[in-house]
Amino acid sequence: MGGALSARAAVVRDIDRPVRIEEVRVDEPREGEVLVQICSVGVCHTDMSLARGILPARLPAVPGHEGAGVVVRTGPGVRSVQPGDRVMISSVAPCGRCVRCQRGQGAYCEREGARAGVMPDGTSPIHDAQGGLLYAGFNTGLFATHAVLLESALVPVPDGLDLDVAAIIGCAVVTGYGAVANTAALQPGMSALVFGCGGVGLSAIMTARMLGGAPVVAADPHPDRRRWALDLGATHAVDPTTESGVDELRALTGGRGFDVIVECSGAPSAIRACVDLLDRGSTAVLLGAPPMDVHLDLTVLPFVAAGKRLTGCLTGEVRPAVDMAALAKLAVAGTLPLHRLITAHATLDDVEDAFAAQSRGEGIRTILHLD
Repeated sequence: MGGALSARAAVVRDIDRPVRIEEVRVDEPREGEVLVQICSVGVCHTDMSLARGILPARLPAVPGHEGAGVVVRTGPGVRSVQPGDRVMISSVAPCGRCVRCQRGQGAYCEREGARAGVMPDGTSPIHDAQGGLLYAGFNTGLFATHAVLLESALVPVPDGLDLDVAAIIGCAVVTGYGAVANTAALQPGMSALVFGCGGVGLSAIMTARMLGGAPVVAADPHPDRRRWALDLGATHAVDPTTESGVDELRALTGGRGFDVIVECSGAPSAIRACVDLLDRGSTAVLLGAPPMDVHLDLTVLPFVAAGKRLTGCLTGEVRPAVDMAALAKLAVAGTLPLHRLITAHATLDDVEDAFAAQSRGEGIRTILHLD
């Protein structure tokens, strides 16, 4: 571990205990790797799901996958960034060479799918104070003051964009955007429905409105989130859990159903409603992450007879160098008011408090400042 850097990180060792803040050691970057000082990181619901064991992960692990920072050092062969560059971080680092990447499906890169919290060669650049291996949650491990990342996960931050906003582009924003623009391929005039108005859902709403969706409808049981959705571009907002909620949603399309539905809550009832509320030949995109033991009993005939499509989507099927760069430009131009998604700021020591607020449905995105 010669030459390793001392850092602080939030570590999940036991899903039944709180996250611990520990002193860790981060190795020097090797071929194709970059050492980044993490300055801003968003607290995403999937980070809490990892910490609580809802999503499977190898432990002990450092969560965090929605961040931005400054390049400290680069390993051999790195060409796209250099020390001092501000960068935003994608949780997907496409290899660019496998069959999936060559098909334009870098979000499903074969190399990335096999990593499971370590580098492609099976090693980890982060260790605890005793030298024990720590896994990088979501292959990034950004709840730490420093992280070693693959070059293809990094996208330069343009002038005029602060690192807090750059951080949320890497997950919440690009996931909601990509579900609408990449996976569902919404066209002007198409109707859109978004279940769950957290950071991802509100990003989907802003994207649908930007691309000319009409109407753009938000469905969420929390009054504050319905209000935020209306403020950020939704034409209507409905509580889908009321007795008349689903009927209200269907009525907004004249009874036909929606052209595009994006499901961000992971609630089984919302996923079932997606099938009922889809128009013929239309697409519902599933983004919410329910527990692994959640199963659905769905009738197959509507998919066959009406051409309805129910599909998953990983991180908006992101192309980091394309989509994240474009979203950054739109934020700088004011086309997408992404700063409005940030509702709280905290420090690394406040991770558990941020998780608790999130579980209560408070706010949209908390940014941890690590510098």
